[in-house]
Amino acid sequence: MELAAAATVERFQNQRVYVGKVIERGEAPYELDAKNEKSFYVKLETPKGEKVVWGVDLKRALEEGGIQIGNEVVIANQGRKQVPITVKDRNASGAVLKTSTMVTHRNTWRIETLESLREEALDQIRAKAAQAERVPLVSVYDRDAARSESRPEIRIEHARDQERSR
Repeated sequence: MELAAAATVERFQNQRVYVGKVIERGEAPYELDAKNEKSFYVKLETPKGEKVVWGVDLKRALEEGGIQIGNEVVIANQGRKQVPITVKDRNASGAVLKTSTMVTHRNTWRIETLESLREEALDQIRAKAAQAERVPLVSVYDRDAARSESRPEIRIEHARDQERSR
């Protein structure tokens, strides 16, 4: 999984990327604090331990990717977009006094399975091989292979060092 993580981070440069196996997903108060609004989360089992990723947009990304518990996935932050949200003004006891709308930024996410990324990489390799018309991707020197042009004779002429000959 560490190799997949490294390849994924390279592909999604300059983005927050999380790689692991989905062990839990759902909706709960943000960071499990009852005072916070509900948000969506995904808990991953990673090589470095468990990681919880929070974001309202994760629900959409999971549905679009068809992600289920047990899938090995890549979660990549795609940036932020402006969205209007409803803000609740509360009193000291927590009762809602009034609501208002404000514009804020919300993270957008992309989630893909590692299997789909593997298939995509294999397709790219196959396409490159087809374009190369079966020429090996790595040049190989064969001393006995027929040559398309004769080797030029190389002559090395040593320059005379006039200072030494005096």
